[in-house]
Amino acid sequence: MEFRILGPLEVVDQSGTLDIPAAKHRTLLATLLLRVNQTVSIEHLTDCIWDDQPPANPRRSVATYVTRLRQALGDDGTMLRSAPGGYRIDLIADRLDLARFNDLMRRAADTAQPQLQIRMLTEALSLWRGDPLGDIASEHLHGTEVPRLVESWVWARERRADVALRLGRHAEVIAELRQLTAEYPLRERFWAQLMLALRQAGRQAEALAAYDTARRSLVDALGVEPGTDLRAAHAAVLAGDAHTGNGLPPGIAPPAGTPPATAPPAGTPPVTVPHQLPPAVASFTGRDDDLARLHALLGEHDGGDQPTPDVAPFVAVVTGTAGVGKTALAVHCAHQVAHRYPDGQLYINVRGYDPRHPIDVSTALDTLLRGLGIAGADIPQDVNVKAGLYRSILHNRRILVLIDNAKSVDQVRLLLPGTPTCLTLVTSRDSLSGLVAREGATRLRLDRLPDAEAGVLLRTLLGPEADASAIVTLTDVCAGLPLALRIAAERVADEPLPTAVADLAAHPLDHLVTGEDPHTALRAVLSWSYAALPADAAEVFRAIGLARRAGLVPGHSWDIGVAAALTGCSFDEARRRLRVLAAAHLVEPRSCKRYGMHDLLTAYAAELADIAIPRDGRRAPIERLLRFYAEATTIDVASVFPDDAEPVTLPDWGHLVDPDVALCWLEIELPNLLSVVQYAADNGWPDHARRIARVVRPYLLGQSRYAEIDTIEKHLAGVRPVACDAE
Repeated sequence: MEFRILGPLEVVDQSGTLDIPAAKHRTLLATLLLRVNQTVSIEHLTDCIWDDQPPANPRRSVATYVTRLRQALGDDGTMLRSAPGGYRIDLIADRLDLARFNDLMRRAADTAQPQLQIRMLTEALSLWRGDPLGDIASEHLHGTEVPRLVESWVWARERRADVALRLGRHAEVIAELRQLTAEYPLRERFWAQLMLALRQAGRQAEALAAYDTARRSLVDALGVEPGTDLRAAHAAVLAGDAHTGNGLPPGIAPPAGTPPATAPPAGTPPVTVPHQLPPAVASFTGRDDDLARLHALLGEHDGGDQPTPDVAPFVAVVTGTAGVGKTALAVHCAHQVAHRYPDGQLYINVRGYDPRHPIDVSTALDTLLRGLGIAGADIPQDVNVKAGLYRSILHNRRILVLIDNAKSVDQVRLLLPGTPTCLTLVTSRDSLSGLVAREGATRLRLDRLPDAEAGVLLRTLLGPEADASAIVTLTDVCAGLPLALRIAAERVADEPLPTAVADLAAHPLDHLVTGEDPHTALRAVLSWSYAALPADAAEVFRAIGLARRAGLVPGHSWDIGVAAALTGCSFDEARRRLRVLAAAHLVEPRSCKRYGMHDLLTAYAAELADIAIPRDGRRAPIERLLRFYAEATTIDVASVFPDDAEPVTLPDWGHLVDPDVALCWLEIELPNLLSVVQYAADNGWPDHARRIARVVRPYLLGQSRYAEIDTIEKHLAGVRPVACDAE
């Protein structure tokens, strides 16, 4: 028994054509055939059979129609079967004309022999007997399914014309293309093919006339000029070239293996089903709270196959500093939810921070399209057209897309599916704020591992017999970064533990490296984030490193004014630059107007300062920093103890005259102030040392901080009268 829907519905067996007179029975059969070998829900069957006027009990009515249709087909229930939630019809591929059509189209796309392509495409088109489902009375099917079927037919005509033009068989297609341009006057691809066919035939004037006709049609109907492909054909004709540089007609060849009509029979997926997720990280440890938060975010997305127009595509962004484990978390979570995306999982590392081999958007789209089974010859050149093709293939399919190591929003935006049935996970060291604001992405900021989880990871990697004190030391040295912890575990595994740990603690950036792989060298990984910074933000990063190396900012955080003073910029400009660093996760926002960085970043920033800031260029920023501390302390102490106020000669450093804020600032900054007094006293800035000590004294007395007063007095007792260069 054969079934035909590429024209009026027909069922043919050995005795001839079966008569199925009831209109709703025919609609039921057509709906099942359009999704052959798949379960069709009762709801979808109801929509197709009754449009907007369903019966009181659709389930019972559908069951009755199924029984009667089985009787008409002589089926005992082995072909037309009930299934959970609906019904299905199971057929082998060559029993349905649409399935044979899709199979021939795929085979034509897969072969490299043009003559064989022509034969297969011609055979596929011969299966069409008129308007698909022309005798089916269903507005729903004619509004949703039939347009896709017609597009399949048009697509096949375009492909056959392409191949014919490659073979120089222009005479065979000119008449056909004239008919197609008359029937589809707004389809630019047919016009471009007609122009090239005429040019191959030596009829340049007619080719140019065809362009004028196409242009008028587009302008009159849509008010737009011809697109890129049609203009390229026009230029080729004017240049006397019958091709567009690669032997192909202009335009986009339909993707190999992607039938635009409907789902093919079982065992022959419409495109490749990718399974590209990298292996999950071995010994994945901790992150229970982060995984729970990410799963809670993803729980809002059910991967359903019937999206509604008001549901936006779901995008989740995992951000954090270099080495914090963004990729590991995203891959681990992706494996856990992959079963919800049976149409496949795509993965691409766009290497946004790799200074040698970043992947541009066009190349990324090439990779993703090939992962979906699209042959390289069928991938267009224009990046926007590639993106359109990519989204068309993903439309209404349930696919998980993991975009790893993105540097910017622009590197991601064209890679996002356009359908809410897909899930996109993005990892980045940048906050990707534009993706959150414009595309509505949901962001998960990944912090460093807590000490307890870091210790568990190290014990997992080193074994339960590892020395507890070594675990504590390594946890502290690695600053809660999973990458650093794993590198450290690898480094100490084959050496005496006390010696290896001591070396790591003394020179962490030198020892947190394994082999020749830059991806497992922490200094190299951090350098990629630094290299992506604008120059002014990089200047702040180095300047903070200089101050930390000198011991001028020993505390866990610093004021925005510190960055302003070190670089000589305004408070507002310093705040902007620090926000850039925070977005790149090279500094960490702490309390209001304060920032910090972990010890490994501090060490790296100090290295950069040693390299980039000459010795004779260090005195000026350090002197500005000392003046900042003197002025800021004066302002804050004056707001708490106005009777002890001293005049302030420098511009406001962002401080407000508020006693509560001032007390908070003084408490947080006290470790820094003590270090500043010592540094100024020891390195030739006695006036700054004495002034800071003098203005902070009322605060220390008010807080009964006598030990700190004694410390300051000891520092001042050793003040040298002659200034020397800053180290």
